[in-house]
Amino acid sequence: MIVYQKIMHLRGLPRRRIFLSIFFLLTLIPVLVSAQSQEDRIRSQALFNEGNSLMEKGDHQQAVQKYTEAISLTPKEHLPYLNRGVAYLSLSKMSEAMADADNAISLIGDKPSETAKLHAGLGYQIKGTIFQNSGDLKQAIDCFSKAIELVPANANFINSRGNIRQINKDYENARIDYLKAVELAPQNALFRTNLGVVLFRLNELESSLEQHSRALELNPNSESAHYSMANTLAAMKKYDEALEAYNKAISIKPKAEFFHARGRLHFSRNNFELSIEDNTRSIELNPAYSVAYADRATANSRLGKFKLAIPDARKAIETSGDSSAMRYGLAYFLYMDGQFSAALTEASKVVQSEPNWKAAYTLRSNIYAKLGNTAKMREDRAIAAKITDSGTPENIPFIFNMTVNVPEAEDN
Repeated sequence: MIVYQKIMHLRGLPRRRIFLSIFFLLTLIPVLVSAQSQEDRIRSQALFNEGNSLMEKGDHQQAVQKYTEAISLTPKEHLPYLNRGVAYLSLSKMSEAMADADNAISLIGDKPSETAKLHAGLGYQIKGTIFQNSGDLKQAIDCFSKAIELVPANANFINSRGNIRQINKDYENARIDYLKAVELAPQNALFRTNLGVVLFRLNELESSLEQHSRALELNPNSESAHYSMANTLAAMKKYDEALEAYNKAISIKPKAEFFHARGRLHFSRNNFELSIEDNTRSIELNPAYSVAYADRATANSRLGKFKLAIPDARKAIETSGDSSAMRYGLAYFLYMDGQFSAALTEASKVVQSEPNWKAAYTLRSNIYAKLGNTAKMREDRAIAAKITDSGTPENIPFIFNMTVNVPEAEDN
């Protein structure tokens, strides 16, 4: 039996980028029950092999067709269901992938062989990935744990569970899983990259850098390892080395998140024009990338170009499904552009959604001052003075946290 590894990028925020290895099977379909003819079995095997070849080429839709034809000839054989499930997963057809994984697991049953356990484990890995994509992390962990129970020494299943634990911010247990995966498969660059990412999350930057370096020794053309290493180097304030690593990742495979991350590095070095260029490229590659709009807006604001920042801030809100921090940025940009009535509307929405956010009241008090509403200005300042936590409600960088800078007006 041969397995073919398919690397899939997990959905989610780029800064939590982790990687999943899914396998589809290149193997012979075993002799089937007598109800199937020898001719059907041979034809099913040929279709199965054709599907595998198409999967290797990345033609998932045609692979689905071939597996479906194989299933029609040998409906009691689990292997075409498993591979079609992986193909459906690649096409983001989650309900179809789930049905195929369930069918495969049911057909395998309680067969005691190690091969049967591996195949069932692959079925649970497909299910776990689907639950992960739907946000049901508990079910995802349960599925991957079931796969590990069936095949305790399978590094791919352990790595997959580590991915879910990292998404769930359970970094310590994610580290344990990734360490075990690396122990079982020390030459796997993917597992070392994921270990490096979680060590970055744990602020163990030197160890993170070591794992990324090892990953790149194993696979020098891994854009993901270069990208993750760049993030670690940037956190260590080794900006020149970080820039070189981002450049390398982009040269291998230009991706929206890579340009965005390099744009943030440029921003941190006050290279606002370069930051704008990279975020523009990021948006071209992914027009729904809300943080790229937000960061480009912020970079333009640092150059005093508030009229350019405003539409980007609006687009960031539109593509993020609303965000108090991004709406706060929009209110700030409108305020700085002298659009005080519009700024008041946006700031009031932020206060309504985040009633314990000090910066929102401070900003609105300044807007009221500009509009000449002294009573409302004093009311917001009094509320702000009672709030001790001035932190933003979301983990988004570069957000403005205004201090009171408008003198109090006298009551009329």
